[in-house]
Amino acid sequence: MTRPVKLDTDYYVIADDFRLIDFNDNVAARYKGIARGDLCYAATMKRDSPCPHCPIAGNSDKNGAVYYDPFYRDWVEALFCEIGGGRYAVTCRPAEGDAGSIFRRLKRDELPITGAMPEGYDADSIGIIGGYCEEGFPLYYVNDRMAAMLGYDSLEDLEAGIDGKVVNTIHPDDLPQVSADLGDHYYAGMKYETTYRMPRKDGTWFWTIDRGEVVKTADGRLAIISACLDVTREREQQEARKREREAAASKDKIWSDITRMIYGHSLTVRIRDGRYTCHDGEGPLQLPIVIAPEGSYEDLYRNFIAHTDKAYREKADRLLSLDSYRGQALSPGFAGIEELRVYGPDGAAIWQEVTVIAGVDNAGEPILHILARDVTEAHDRADTRAQLEIARAASEAKTAFLFNMSHDIRTPMNAIVGYTALLGKSLSDEAKARDYLGKIETANHYLVSLINNVLEMARIESGRLHLDENPANVDEVWDELWSLFEPLTAGKGLRFERRIDVVHRDILVDGTKLRQIFLNLISNAVKYTPSGGTVTMSVTELPSEDPECAVFRTVIEDTGIGISSQFLPHVFDEFSRERTSTESRVAGTGLGMAIVKGLVDLMHGTITVDSELGQGTTFTLTLRHRIAGESAAAPASEAAGVPAEADFKGRRILLAEDNELNAEIAEAILTEAGFLVEIAPDGIDCVAMMTKAEPDYYDLVLMDIQMPHMDGYKAARIIRRLPDENKAAVPILAMTANAFEEDRQKALAEGMNGHIAKPIHIPELMAALREVLHQ
Repeated sequence: MTRPVKLDTDYYVIADDFRLIDFNDNVAARYKGIARGDLCYAATMKRDSPCPHCPIAGNSDKNGAVYYDPFYRDWVEALFCEIGGGRYAVTCRPAEGDAGSIFRRLKRDELPITGAMPEGYDADSIGIIGGYCEEGFPLYYVNDRMAAMLGYDSLEDLEAGIDGKVVNTIHPDDLPQVSADLGDHYYAGMKYETTYRMPRKDGTWFWTIDRGEVVKTADGRLAIISACLDVTREREQQEARKREREAAASKDKIWSDITRMIYGHSLTVRIRDGRYTCHDGEGPLQLPIVIAPEGSYEDLYRNFIAHTDKAYREKADRLLSLDSYRGQALSPGFAGIEELRVYGPDGAAIWQEVTVIAGVDNAGEPILHILARDVTEAHDRADTRAQLEIARAASEAKTAFLFNMSHDIRTPMNAIVGYTALLGKSLSDEAKARDYLGKIETANHYLVSLINNVLEMARIESGRLHLDENPANVDEVWDELWSLFEPLTAGKGLRFERRIDVVHRDILVDGTKLRQIFLNLISNAVKYTPSGGTVTMSVTELPSEDPECAVFRTVIEDTGIGISSQFLPHVFDEFSRERTSTESRVAGTGLGMAIVKGLVDLMHGTITVDSELGQGTTFTLTLRHRIAGESAAAPASEAAGVPAEADFKGRRILLAEDNELNAEIAEAILTEAGFLVEIAPDGIDCVAMMTKAEPDYYDLVLMDIQMPHMDGYKAARIIRRLPDENKAAVPILAMTANAFEEDRQKALAEGMNGHIAKPIHIPELMAALREVLHQ
């Protein structure tokens, strides 16, 4: 066999009428006598029409093509580029090592094999071979890869081994099928696909998918060029699956015979069309009485669902509906089991244990065996035991929760107690005393946040939690965290390090929830790090695709005892704690990480944990925050045009508060701010004092909600209906321990002008008073 002509890069410039305008020396040397003005396809390919891959002629919608060229007797990549003036630049070069694209290109849409190669195969599994469309298919072309696949060392060795005929590369037993696939009529451009075995030089053979195309050679003869993919492994797997199905069918028959001995009746249902058989047996256990062997399976199924308790219909539907199994690759064996509450014809409730077993029949059709038995008596006994177990577990969980909760509360309480003691010793040093007071206030804030954490766990699970974003400064947030944990780490002998590397320091964030996250993360790091260790928190701003958002990655790392690989997947589960001997002396609620995960999800962030026993733990938190602009960062009172320091002197407040201590604290705060304060110990007294007062006597009502004889909501409704318009319009600010968003919304719905949560945070109270009085 003559080797193909070696192809270097050819370059042409062609007009849109296919006339050659220019070409390089390589073209001139290859095509003797070629001249400018010749038709490109006639001068080079000896064709009488444009090439089938030419986009200039509209034969292709692409500016490039990989094709087998009969002149070069090789695969060629042609690139076309329009250069203006009705001219096109064309380059042709070898398309070596592109067997995969060749195999896909030879795909015919109407053929069953997919365009992509089967999974696990690549171009190294493809060889190219071609023969003239004449008796025995005399060898026309073959590549090195095909020779290697057939076990030959060279192209010459292969040509001699097959006696120069491609037909000798086809297993004799497969020749009839190959001939049928190719047909008896060949024409240029015809494609085909067939599957057969190819014998190797050593006598072994392999399976191939052969995709071919008929081309017209330079001397005018027709030849087939084939891309052959070795699919032996896939065929062997298919045969193995077939043997498995046959074995499963045999097992299924044995199993069916056994079940007939145990159960009174059973159903065998063919998944594809719902045809079924009811088997009579010898055993005492019966199908549910509501499944009578009459009608179609669809009738039986609908009748059973109609007699099933509504609470169990979804389970029954999933277990017994044939749609649950269609389109799935079912393995023979157990498919599902459910205990279902159903009602018999007399209306009596019974429990049925329904079991479904998948299998195949003798024809290879997927089937289901449906068995059921009455388990009412056993279920009632088990239900009683289960209820007792649930009650016992709930009692233990409640006891453990209340016992362990003390640790998380002690974190901020330790700061409060410690700084209060230091304050008592430093009253003469005003600067130090103010510093301690500020840190006590921060710890108080965290204590309230912790209590809210516990209360909001159920809210996270119910999906009622929401974000309340406000302007915040990154440095201030971390300063607060530092002041809270610095005395704890110092007292335990830990190094507490922090690093902040951000560009945008003013962001919009729900500060309460952000602090809740870091309170839990840093508290755990401190708790599980022995004396002499290090706790590090670092904040880095990452690149953001949205210019209005900043992406912060916070890493909290400790050198503590670490977490085992077995427990690591459960870190964020509720009440989850790794109870090793190393940690047995450390208390905790088991809620902290569940709260963290819930809040991070709410803020559309991500959190990951890496840990190893004895090597410490690293939490990595990534959150996206909107950047706070100047208008957003301004205090609410200033944004509304209210002076930051409103003059409260002489303003009169009616304070409705039933708790004497709370009333005393509120009165002291308000009096110091310049207000005149009168106290109503109940909602009834509040309404009475408003009714008797002169018009415009009170500037504002500060209303508690939970009061013994009349709550604040009802008192507000009565005030809003007073006949005196000025009294009815008096500003009312709810001041209550009902601190959630729905509480604020309810206060507004009842006619109040605002809402402030207890415990009182003085700056927030003053801001709310300024805003309400300004309105």
